[in-house]
Parts: sequence; C-alpha cells; structure tokens
Amino acid sequence: MSTFSPHVTTGQLGRSCPATQPVLCQYGLDSPEQTLAEAVQAARLDLGTVLTDLQAVGPRRAAWGCLGLGALCDALATHHILFFHPELTHWTRQAAEVAQAPGFPAGLPDLCLALEALAHNLHTYLLKEDVMLFPAIRHLEAGRGAGAAFAAHVQGPLERLSGHQADLQAAFGQLRRACGDWAPPPGAPAPLRELLAGLGALQAATETSFQDERRLLFGPVLARFEGVTP
Repeated sequence: MSTFSPHVTTGQLGRSCPATQPVLCQYGLDSPEQTLAEAVQAARLDLGTVLTDLQAVGPRRAAWGCLGLGALCDALATHHILFFHPELTHWTRQAAEVAQAPGFPAGLPDLCLALEALAHNLHTYLLKEDVMLFPAIRHLEAGRGAGAAFAAHVQGPLERLSGHQADLQAAFGQLRRACGDWAPPPGAPAPLRELLAGLGALQAATETSFQDERRLLFGPVLARFEGVTP
C-alpha cells in the first residue's frame, strides 16, 4: 500500500515529505493547490509512473518496523496527512457526485450519509492519535514518563483507540455488505464502479494500518508498562 494518496495536494506532499520535491519539480508538478492526480492529468503524464517515482524517494512503509516508538508516531502522523485525510475527503466528495448522476442504482443504500458518518469517525480516530496518543508515546520514548501515574496516560487512550478501531472495522463491514462486497451492479456507470473500487481499497488500507498499529505500536507500548498498575 502506498504511504500517500494520489488525492493529496502537491503542496502538502512536498511540505510533509521534502524528499519528493525534486521528483515533483522534475515532472513540472508545481501547482500546490492541485491534487497529485489533477496535476498529473493536466500535464498529460502517467499517474502510475509518477507515483512509482515518488514512492521510491518517499516514506517507506516496510521500514516502519525498524523505527523507534517516537519515530514511528511521526511516520504514522505523516501517513494520516498524506494518505487517510485526502482519501476520505476525495471519496466522500465522489460519493456525493455519483449519487446525483444519472444511473445511480436505487437499490444501493444511502451511500453518502453512511460514508460521511464513517469518514467523520475515522477522521476523529486519527485526530485522537495525533493529539493524545502520539505525544504521550513521544514523551515515553524520550524517557520523561515512567511509573503508574504516566501509565494511565498511555494505557487508557490505547484501550479506547482499540475499541474505536473495532467500531470502524464493523462500520466498514456493514457498508461493504450493503454495497454488495464493493461489486458494482450490472450496467453500473463508470463513476460508480470507480467509487466502489476506491472504497474497497480504502477499507483494505484501513485494515492494514490498524494491524500495523497494533503490532508495531500498541503492543510494544503496552509491553513497556507490563506489570504497572495505573
């Protein structure tokens, strides 16, 4: 899975991942308010080729397991900015457009409302990590947190976030089943097919991200406080 979305703006990509700036300049993608996909289309370039070149110099998910806890929090926070937030914004907007277009199947659920609710909940989850969990873990990694008093500041958020993960996974599962496992109905227009494929990819990316967090972050942090009673 890519660590950034084609729907992130080129300006945000360059600011959050400076290593990508030479590649953006090489391709002439210098309109900071355009998304990467929009800029590539305007320049008549191949999106897959550009993404491959950017990914080669950008953050590498495979390296996350080698990072310390604080650096891993930084990597995850950047992933939120470059992948999840733009993906959620794009597909929520896309759903609203598709629902207004001719040929939208009446048998599908109210995709817009369901997706808006799910996106809001996922945005909230990411915000909780950014403003509550990650600062506490950075504090721990810097050696400024120890003992029962500090354990409560980490163990509590981890428990709540684990429950929030389960709720989000259940919501994705309900939406997927209501949408026929993301399989477009016969004769579905191309925008609807693109939307369902995008939502399927987003669900898979979310599952992978949650698994990585539990394995690489939640588990090691809880192990650090094993035997410590808040």
